[in-house]
Amino acid sequence: MKYHIVEVQENKLDELSLSITLELAPNVWEKLFKKIPVGKYTFIGYNRKWYSNLDYKPAPNDLIDVLFEISYDRSYRHIQPQHNK
Repeated sequence: MKYHIVEVQENKLDELSLSITLELAPNVWEKLFKKIPVGKYTFIGYNRKWYSNLDYKPAPNDLIDVLFEISYDRSYRHIQPQHNK
């Protein structure tokens, strides 16, 4: 699956959660069998609990892995919001 990170920011409702906007381009099999949407979507959550911003349904499992990596992996540290505590 190809994805482009559009925006990463803190969620204003909860200090632990993030809001991540992705431009998704899954292949044919991912669209059909894994139910991965196409286009620009925003997901809200933290750790391995991610939900679609539009309907609050859980994100597909493959996207949860991507969102977890974006929010916690050191290779994405430059786009992760820095918590000032």
